[in-house]
Amino acid sequence: MTFKPSTYQQNVFNFISNGRGNAVIEAVAGSGKTTTIIQALKLLPKGSSVLFLAFNKSVVMELKSKVPRSVEVSTYHSVGFRALRFALRGRRINVDSNKTNSILRSLTFSNKQEFGIYAGPIMKLVALAKSHGVGILDNALSLDDIAEHHDLHNRYPEALNFDKLKAYVTTVLSKGANETSRIDFDDMIYMPMKLKASFKRYDYVFIDEAQDTSHVQREMLKGMLKYRGRLIAVGDSSQAIYGFRGADSNSMNAIAEEFNATRLPLSISYRCAKLIVKEAQRVNDQIIAFEGNDDGCVYEKVNYTPDDFRASDAIICRNTAPLINMAFALIAKGVQPNVLGRDIGKGLVSLCEKWKRVTQIDQLTNKLNEMYTNAVSKANNDESKVTALADQIETISIFAEQCPDNRVSTLVSIINNFFSETPDNRITLCTVHKSKGLEWPRVYLLEPSKFQPSWVRMEWQQVQEQNIEYVAITRAKDELVYIDLDCWA
Repeated sequence: MTFKPSTYQQNVFNFISNGRGNAVIEAVAGSGKTTTIIQALKLLPKGSSVLFLAFNKSVVMELKSKVPRSVEVSTYHSVGFRALRFALRGRRINVDSNKTNSILRSLTFSNKQEFGIYAGPIMKLVALAKSHGVGILDNALSLDDIAEHHDLHNRYPEALNFDKLKAYVTTVLSKGANETSRIDFDDMIYMPMKLKASFKRYDYVFIDEAQDTSHVQREMLKGMLKYRGRLIAVGDSSQAIYGFRGADSNSMNAIAEEFNATRLPLSISYRCAKLIVKEAQRVNDQIIAFEGNDDGCVYEKVNYTPDDFRASDAIICRNTAPLINMAFALIAKGVQPNVLGRDIGKGLVSLCEKWKRVTQIDQLTNKLNEMYTNAVSKANNDESKVTALADQIETISIFAEQCPDNRVSTLVSIINNFFSETPDNRITLCTVHKSKGLEWPRVYLLEPSKFQPSWVRMEWQQVQEQNIEYVAITRAKDELVYIDLDCWA
């Protein structure tokens, strides 16, 4: 079939072929951004050095089979790690996910109580500080500004002294920067910039999911471009849902400003039916349905049974616990679902194994309840933290109900074997974050009241929650159905 570009796509191709300078391409959900990029790559001058940056290894592997062989496809972290290895040539580097935690434990605290108060906030602020470039970028936000942006002052316990917290964070950052024999995941981005490592430079750098870039990643990009090299950043501002990790929710605008980039829209959604696009327009009024798309349908289903679901369907929820409830309800009716989220399972297991001497589920339940009570008392105004913990504890309790005995080891085994990493030919259950980048003919949105949670305070959080709803809606191609767990027949 001959590729026929839309007017929006043709404008992109014309700019890349005949224009100069950088571009920011605002690509709405289902607009064919990958197809557009692949076609654009074919228009580049022969002999050009080209880098395509994706956000995870699975996307990298998928793209490598689609783009010309001359195009390098990598993640930011792989690029950073290569630059770091070159800068530290001759020295051994070990990847250690517990690096920051071990440095934290080497600090001197007054007592166990003080450690309990400061440990969590230190880990959180260190991670955010790295993503914002504290200590390495002249224009980086201060720790105070980062704390204000993420509403951390209100989230930390009253017993915490913020000046002392900043001192601890500064110490951890300094110790971590001096310890180059081991690095964690964040260090793969942070350390090359700290050491002013050199990056391989390219004539063209393409970025996928540009809306999720951090301040440090944008600075990395400047070191990857040759003189007069061109940056083509593709993303969707309405799909920026990782602000809690330090991703800049205003990243598309920041890239456009910092790289003096021309803004080009890809506004037509070929994926989503017209009524689904109309539903998505509540969040993003820039998305337009392709005129040849079917009408589709959007509705609420008050009563449903296992017979209503097909293997090609997906059930998506803002939180984990309702999904697991739904999964076991389906299993009880003879339907075996595929639940995405290996990392979610690992987080639950880590919580189950938090207390080494706790071997019985009833003991674990008591510990988790105590943990929740303490979290409520210490969280001050951090309702988001309490809500997230409550979701985890509820999820564990749902799994515990399925255990044939009272052993934590059995519970852990069930959780470890429950989650998968990729969709298959079964009905898919996943959180909104796990659904990103995927699509299904029919999507059920479970517990829609979970969107726009009560803990949202900051403006960027409100925008992010709207974006989460937008991502969920636009996973559906033909049919979008709203359901509640208590409507199961």
